[in-house]
Amino acid sequence: MLIGNRRCETVLGEFLREIIRNPTTVDYSNTINILIVHSQSKDELLQFIAITWIKEFINLAGNLMLPNTAGILTAVLP
Repeated sequence: MLIGNRRCETVLGEFLREIIRNPTTVDYSNTINILIVHSQSKDELLQFIAITWIKEFINLAGNLMLPNTAGILTAVLP
């Protein structure tokens, strides 16, 4: 199971790097909701990955994330 988790983490990391290189191709408003849900998982690795992505989305999209502020705070405050 650990090997599968590491592979998944690696693939998601590569995907995030591609998003950072091409930030205009991302549908931030729809994707952020998925990240908010996963940030509340009991799996700490999944939480970490989701919150890392949320942080990057805020850096990349800035003001576009304002409508999602309540969900983002719900995700990161606990």
